[in-house]
Order: sequence, then C-alpha cells, then structure tokens
Amino acid sequence: MKRLSTVLGGIIIVGLIGTAVSAELLPIRDPLLQDASARLLPPGAEYFFGTDNYGRDVFSRVIFGARSALYVAIASVSLATFAGVIIGAVTGTRGGALDGFTQRVNTAMLGFPTLVLAVVLITVLGPSPNGVLIGIAVGVFPQMVRLSHAITVSVKTEEYVRFTTSMGLTPWRIAVRRIMPRIASPVLAYATGYIGIALILESALSFLGLGVPPPTPSWGGMLLEGRLYMEAAPWLAVAPGLTLCAAVFAFVFVGDYVRDLLDPRNRRR
Repeated sequence: MKRLSTVLGGIIIVGLIGTAVSAELLPIRDPLLQDASARLLPPGAEYFFGTDNYGRDVFSRVIFGARSALYVAIASVSLATFAGVIIGAVTGTRGGALDGFTQRVNTAMLGFPTLVLAVVLITVLGPSPNGVLIGIAVGVFPQMVRLSHAITVSVKTEEYVRFTTSMGLTPWRIAVRRIMPRIASPVLAYATGYIGIALILESALSFLGLGVPPPTPSWGGMLLEGRLYMEAAPWLAVAPGLTLCAAVFAFVFVGDYVRDLLDPRNRRR
C-alpha cells in the first residue's frame, strides 16, 4: 500500500510540474478569456471542469494555477532549507554565545505559526508571487534551522568530527566538509514533505487576498471565488480543492518514501 501511494504521488507530482511548465503548449483555453454566454456552465465535454461566473474555463485556470502554486512552494522551501541548513550547521558546530543567541531567536520565531509570520511579511512586501515566496520561506526557515542544528549537535561529538576540529579547521569548513553531508539526507526528506505544507500556505494566503493578485489564476483565489457559488456551482471550489489535496498528499507520500529510502537503518536491512 505504501509503495502504491508513493508511485501515485510521484505520478501526480510529475504530471503537475509537467503541465505547469508546458501550460502554454497545451491545447486548452486562455485562463483569462471571459465569455458572458458561457457563465457557470457545469462540467462537460466542452468544459471539463465547467466555467466560472465570468465564463472562464476552470480546467485551464486550475492548470495555470498550478504554476504559481508550485513555483512559490518549491522556491520558498528551497530558500528556507538552504539558509536554515547553513545557519543551523555553522552555529551548531561553533557553539558558544553566538549559538545560544541564534537558538533563542529561532525559538522565538517558532513560537509564531508559520502562516502568521507569512502574513506579517506579505503585509509589508505587498501581495505578489515573490512576496508570498519570501513570506512562506521566513515561516519555514525556523523549522529548518532547528532540524539542522539538532543533527549537527549530535554529529559533532563523533570521533571523525572531533579529529577534524583538532586539526584547526574553522567551524565553517567543518560544517561544510563533515556536518552538511550528514544533514543532507534527513533535510531532503523533510523538505520534500514540507512542500505540501507550503502549497497549503500559498493557497491560504491567496484565499485571504494576500497571495497572487487576480485575475492571475491561483488555487486559493479560485476557492475564494467558489465559496460564493457553493450551491449553484460547486465545481468552482471542488476542482481546485481536489487538485490541491492531491498535490499535498503526493508530496507528503514522496517525502515519507525519501525519508525511508535515506534512513541508514533501512539500508542495513
């Protein structure tokens, strides 16, 4: 069952990324094209997911919405992971007052929900894809610092790391040469699963009106529009909602598989 869910998750991820990247090449309608004569049409042969209150093709908007959602989610988690691993590994290797100060600041940031941190940043930067990206990255960053720091503190007591320290290398070089290779596997697994969380955050911010500004398609924005027509045209919310759920579960399943694959205890079995 777990293997099946992993394969299915991989297919969904590849399919979403492939359609998002090649959206302009696909034989689908313009997601911004309005047609007053085709308002609120139900799903059918001509419009697979129906149309919205402006007559726009919901299927096209879901596909183009995947582009902004995946861009923000993958880029924000990648940025947070890169910065978090560097800070967590270097400060954990160095120790001392700097490490203590960094961890206190990080603990304070962890006290705020990720969505709250993102909302504060986006309020300052303004709603835009890059603003959402930075906001989510700042919210995810403390999680990556905590994970990489915890692994660093555990690894640096091992004999080969202590030998490197006795050679007089700087904390930076020790972290890069000895610590970060050990951090890579668990962080990669954690980051893969966290992309699914970032997709939820991106959609939540768009639903709150702080994400990608309309009329650019976004899953959260489509959910916001669809809630007004839940009785008359439920497909407006169902289509992006199911797509979002499928994407989130796909990244979670693949993240679990990557974690199990890279776990040395499983490799020894």
